[in-house]
Amino acid sequence: MSNRISQDDDNGPFGDENRIDREFNQYQQQEMINSQDLQLDSLHRTMQNLNQQATMMGSELEDQTYMLEDLDQEMDVVGNKLQRGMRRVRWVLENNKGGAT
Repeated sequence: MSNRISQDDDNGPFGDENRIDREFNQYQQQEMINSQDLQLDSLHRTMQNLNQQATMMGSELEDQTYMLEDLDQEMDVVGNKLQRGMRRVRWVLENNKGGAT
């Protein structure tokens, strides 16, 4: 039996170098995955917030649409009343033209 370390392992005293490299690469990959998970979680929260904002905006636009439709109907009523009033004013003016002279 010899006291040489190289006989115990074909790769010498640094025979674990490949294992260390593999473990380090696995560690780096796991860290990258963890970082990506955090980024994806943040992106997910952002998308949820945007979805909530879009839903609120949609509801607000729907409410505004109803309000504009009501205003349009009221403007039609006011326009019709104004036309009737203008016709009366014209009638009064035409009928008073001849009597004033």
